[in-house]
Amino acid sequence: MERDWQQLEMDVDDWETALNRLSVKAGDKAVFFRISFPCGMSLDAAGFQPLAERKEIRIRLQPQSPSYAGNDEFRIAIPTQDLVWHCQESTRTDDATCLSLGGSIGIGNVDMEIHLSTSREFLEIVASEFHEQ
Repeated sequence: MERDWQQLEMDVDDWETALNRLSVKAGDKAVFFRISFPCGMSLDAAGFQPLAERKEIRIRLQPQSPSYAGNDEFRIAIPTQDLVWHCQESTRTDDATCLSLGGSIGIGNVDMEIHLSTSREFLEIVASEFHEQ
């Protein structure tokens, strides 16, 4: 089966810019997010507007309790260029976009992958191929 999408390799600064473009492009539509670690732990989220600034991704969390009106965020550090092993933007002919980044963060340089997409199905496709690279 022929692939109906393309990949563009990029550096971390371009990826951060592309993430903010993706958020604007999505508008009111859901953005799908996945962060995964080799130990088998992953977090999937949808229906938010991600923001990248000062080398971190910020996702506002929805309070689970009606009595709590906090403004909490989930923050993920974007690895520096020297700790990134793969950074790409994938686009499909139907205009779906997926941004993927693989790198190391934190004490001990823990490996991780980050994927953000305008389509859950496209995120799954890109993430499975990205992980095999």
